[in-house]
Amino acid sequence: MQRKQNSSDEANPAPTTMTTTPTTTTATTTATTTTATAPNINYVCVADLQYINIEGIEKEKSLIQKVAGMLFEESPNSTAGIWSYGSVIRTKDFAKVFDNMRDTYAEFKADLTVAMLRGLQHNDLGENLSVINTAVDSKGRANRLLFMCGADTIGENWIISPSYNYTKIVVVSLQGADFTGHVDDRGLIINVPLDDYKDEDVQKIVEALLS
Repeated sequence: MQRKQNSSDEANPAPTTMTTTPTTTTATTTATTTTATAPNINYVCVADLQYINIEGIEKEKSLIQKVAGMLFEESPNSTAGIWSYGSVIRTKDFAKVFDNMRDTYAEFKADLTVAMLRGLQHNDLGENLSVINTAVDSKGRANRLLFMCGADTIGENWIISPSYNYTKIVVVSLQGADFTGHVDDRGLIINVPLDDYKDEDVQKIVEALLS
């Protein structure tokens, strides 16, 4: 005989099991990288042909070239001019440097080759500093002064304090002269051994110009 379904089974059906699949939400965060841009450096380099011998002048020239090459690489929109003091063949007119600021390494290197040629003109460094201190860029473009010196002692009247508003004056002492107290408060003094300078010394000068 067929079993009759219990009325309670109809009233209380078997429970239904529901399976919930968890939903995973993935949040994607895109990292933003900020790249620092090197400032535009428009610098005048003053080279020493007074206190350095012929062999040393070639080393100084090489150092100046390396600084310029690295700086143009770090700050491509920069410009550079060159002036030399001591036994030189080119004009003493510092204003011409401001008129001939170069925006490529190749052009600057060509100017440097001429500036580093030895000649007969010779003035005391005190007189040359007077020229540097009174020279003004009428275009207002130059913002750094790089001063190279191969002296081993400092004259009492040697003061580097241009009236023009360079924002930074980098003094590179090549043979140990102590320029402390001989540069105004815009100055940064770096000692670089001319006979044995390293790539780290070049980097140090460039970083000073970029600061």
